Amino acid sequence: MILVQSVSLVAPVLNLVAIPVVGFIITPLALLGMLAMIVKPAMAQAILGI
Repeated sequence: MILVQSVSLVAPVLNLVAIPVVGFIITPLALLGMLAMIVKPAMAQAILGI
């Protein structure tokens, strides 16, 4: 804060939403997609959107 001289008031509120979304939705889908790449690459394409 010494270098910037200001603090975002919206950041804590957005973090309350963004962190659970990443933790409960994005991370499991990414792990499932990586596992699917080993088993069936076509299914991984659908999951990961590659």
